[in-house]
Amino acid sequence: MGAAAITRTRIFPLALGIGALAVAILAAEVLIRIGVINRFIVPLPSQIAPAFWRVIVEEDIAERFRLTFLEALAAGVMITLIGVAMGVMLYRLKLLRDATETWIAALASAPIVLMYPLFLVVFGRNAWTIIMMGFVAGLPPVILKTIEGLAGTRRVLIDVGRSFNLTGPQLFIKILMPAALPTIFVGVRLGLIFTLINVVGVEFLINFGGLGQLINDLAERYDLPGTYAAICFVILVSVCFFVLTEWIERRPIALAIGIFVAAIAAAEPTAADAERWFESIVSWFSSMARWPEVFIATIIRLSSDPANLIRLLVWAAALAAMLLGAPWLRPVTLLRIGIVFAISLVWEFLAVSGWLYQDVVPPLEAIATAVWALLTATDYYGNLAATAGEVGAGLAIGGLSGIAVGLVLGINRTLSRSFEPYLYYLGPTPKIIFFPVMIMWFGVGQGSKVAMGAISCFFPVALSVAAAARQIDDVLIRVGKSFRANPWQMAVKIYLPAMRHPVINGVRLGLGVAIIGALLAETKLSNRGIGFLINQAYSLFVMPRMYAMLIVLFVLAIGANALVGRLGGLAAIRQR
Repeated sequence: MGAAAITRTRIFPLALGIGALAVAILAAEVLIRIGVINRFIVPLPSQIAPAFWRVIVEEDIAERFRLTFLEALAAGVMITLIGVAMGVMLYRLKLLRDATETWIAALASAPIVLMYPLFLVVFGRNAWTIIMMGFVAGLPPVILKTIEGLAGTRRVLIDVGRSFNLTGPQLFIKILMPAALPTIFVGVRLGLIFTLINVVGVEFLINFGGLGQLINDLAERYDLPGTYAAICFVILVSVCFFVLTEWIERRPIALAIGIFVAAIAAAEPTAADAERWFESIVSWFSSMARWPEVFIATIIRLSSDPANLIRLLVWAAALAAMLLGAPWLRPVTLLRIGIVFAISLVWEFLAVSGWLYQDVVPPLEAIATAVWALLTATDYYGNLAATAGEVGAGLAIGGLSGIAVGLVLGINRTLSRSFEPYLYYLGPTPKIIFFPVMIMWFGVGQGSKVAMGAISCFFPVALSVAAAARQIDDVLIRVGKSFRANPWQMAVKIYLPAMRHPVINGVRLGLGVAIIGALLAETKLSNRGIGFLINQAYSLFVMPRMYAMLIVLFVLAIGANALVGRLGGLAAIRQR
């Protein structure tokens, strides 16, 4: 059998990928032993392997895994039930869908994880903060994919259902929902991945919970072999989780059974657990029963404070005037304005009600004042420039390397089958777990933040480019070869122009995760940057300033994402 025939066999790419990984580990062992790589930064691979068992035994990794699993499971059940229900509601209410769908898409691209200080204030330093962060991060893709699946149902199927005189509920149950299930499960899978990433990330950031806290503890003790072993364990858990979601996507019926069995197996409820859960449920219902009493007390408090009452009446009057006296506006625009005013009215009511801790929900006037003070402060722009520099450098390094690796994997089928699975399964891994390693390698300065942005950006760009390179028309490739173009010319003049749309999409995804990676690193350990300012505002409990920075940050992140698409001519591509 010739060399070309061997490379086309199924076993060769697998052997090449495993062999390359083994060679890399062996090379690292040799380079560390001869002193080329500092062993106080990177431990010997031969030390990491025994550390697995030590971490499992001494750090109670089974209990930590159980905590992380239950947090991700609780958030996953919530995003599935609430996300699908909201998607169905928006599909049925077209006007509401047109008004809010772009907002939900923008929320999916916003750095939601940076809101964890707010969730800490509202829920406290407990599992509920982690669960709710995972829920908020995983909800948008479920809603969007549910809408996409229902709206993409073939018209002929709906006409067939109507020809049998099916009622509305029957048409939904027998036609729409079965046709949309594959797309809905794609959204649930994406939501579960986002949920796991945020659960582990928040555990690491607040040093509470399961696997994320384990890595943080080991890094703070400077247990290098243990830290690397724990990181490898989290990668293994992430890969298994990703494979499991793929399997569930192909077998939707197993989802409910799997969730039920896994929850019972992982929870291992005891009598004490059951009593504690029962007490929490009773406490929740008791608090619900007190809401009318609290509401009446709030109304009495408002009536005794004319300033607060006047402010609420002004918001209500503005909302009524907008809804009733603006016939020149389109219905979608009118509904959007109405939703904004309604949310503002509820916010103002909560701000003056005293239901939450003081300043957890500050008045909008205080937030607006904080936004103005922030935008007129010179030190803010210095910190913004520091964060922008870190994100820009990370995007450049991760994006360019991702494009190069993606091109190589997309063009060469053997290399793709050998190494692309590593990228495919490492991509959904929570990148914040690598931050202790980045600090060891690049220090506590901007280098570690740039590295976090680069490693976060690399995977979506590389995978997007690799997939796009395989979709290029063979005619274009043959034309390039007929002109005897070298590999560089083929990449620049044939592949990249033909892959413009996927490359832009990959860069947009890379920009979003690069912003998240750099900012999370700043909130964890930094004395400069937007992440540092947010963490500082939370530490000093200056809530209006923290809200102001989150608002400005979200606007900048969403605007930068839209700008990349516009500069790349994404709208023109879609019109073609």
